[in-house]
Amino acid sequence: MRTSLTVRELTKATWSDFEVVMGANGGARGCWCMHWRLSIDE
Repeated sequence: MRTSLTVRELTKATWSDFEVVMGANGGARGCWCMHWRLSIDE
C-alpha cells in the first residue's frame, strides 16, 4: 500500500485539517503545544 503526504501552510482555511491530524484530544495527551521543541533563544 502506498500513501502520499501533502504539506500545507496552517491557515484559517486548513485549521480543520490540522484538528483531524491532531485528533479530538490533541497530539500529546490533549496538548497541542510545541514550545518544548524550541530553544530558549527561539
